[in-house]
Amino acid sequence: MASAAELERGYQSAVDSGRFADHINELTGLKHRWADNLQSVVRLFQSSDVPLRSQALVQQVLKTMAERINRLGQG
Repeated sequence: MASAAELERGYQSAVDSGRFADHINELTGLKHRWADNLQSVVRLFQSSDVPLRSQALVQQVLKTMAERINRLGQG
């Protein structure tokens, strides 16, 4: 979750600065690493003893974060 927040801040800063293109390579690399980690977290939750209702809640939060990151990543 911390890396998602860092990535969101990075995208938002790049957008706000008006120099998105200057940061796209760095942000794309961070996004790919975050996406890989996200898949690992989802698999971990799915294979755990965490109640299904809790898993669904966490997955919804992660989905919302991913949607924001993807939206910001479009510049």
